[in-house]
Amino acid sequence: PAESGVEGRPQIDGDNDGTALSVSFIAGVTGLVLITMVVLVCAEKKVNPNVHRTGPPEWTRSLMFRPELNVGFGDCSDGIHTPTPYHVIRERLGRAITDAARWSCPITEGKHVFEVYWPAKGNRGHACCVGLGSADVGLKKQGRCSLVGEHSQSWGLDLPKQRAIHFKTVQQRLYRGIPDRFFVYVDMDSGKIGFGDDVTLYRHETEFFGFICHGIPKNKQMYFMISLCAPNEHVHVHYRGSAVPAGGYNLVDTPSPLQLSKDNLGQVHVAAFNVPPSYMDAMSSAQPGPMVSAPPSAQKHPAGPFSQEKGEGSLEF
Repeated sequence: PAESGVEGRPQIDGDNDGTALSVSFIAGVTGLVLITMVVLVCAEKKVNPNVHRTGPPEWTRSLMFRPELNVGFGDCSDGIHTPTPYHVIRERLGRAITDAARWSCPITEGKHVFEVYWPAKGNRGHACCVGLGSADVGLKKQGRCSLVGEHSQSWGLDLPKQRAIHFKTVQQRLYRGIPDRFFVYVDMDSGKIGFGDDVTLYRHETEFFGFICHGIPKNKQMYFMISLCAPNEHVHVHYRGSAVPAGGYNLVDTPSPLQLSKDNLGQVHVAAFNVPPSYMDAMSSAQPGPMVSAPPSAQKHPAGPFSQEKGEGSLEF
């Protein structure tokens, strides 16, 4: 016979067994789903020991400006308009074709920094990429695709999907959004590309996303490239300098706030040391690019932390 409960309701032994089975079943299904998600994430994410959250590579603290690399985009698809060599606009209507633009001058060695301004809100298509590619990489392709990264001779970061791609294979994933303005660190000597922000320019916490593209062949001509597929998509790219070779000149960057506007990427004050007049003349003739001004001690603007150093000139770009 059933035993009476607290309020007279019959207490049935099978109730507890049924409840326990239901709880066990739900817990089992939940655990299975969690395990599946972990396995999928681990399968997609390849561990890259170069990824860290400290600061940009040490070599970026001392850069040499090479006028021959400050050339802007040269080859572009027929769906792209370039108001200036550093400003790209996709004018093709619709999203059925992915267009690309290629830097005018190739790089084969050394370490280089490019600055990209690519607003995310309403200005990034389904598949927009930035990276490196050889002259064999096409400048347009049918459909929306990660054009810079799909070819066997291209390596790129797909901004919306936050993943580094080479030959249609994901090399590394990023688990945070790519900001409107970011840096591309090209290390041809090690065959890799890194991305991140720079605290010395923008006065906020340094964020280095890591060297997430790797396997770039040495001594092969590679071009800085971007690909985009959204109508009226705007992108600004500027070459910011190259690593100083052993025994080379030394350009020390002076932190300063940037005055940003719609058509101006801002100014960066740089103190130059041990730079011969011929090199200063070459940089002053490069447009747009660094503009040579008076030595730090003679400048009217507030002195920077390097103003007491003895130098032959100051660069502003």
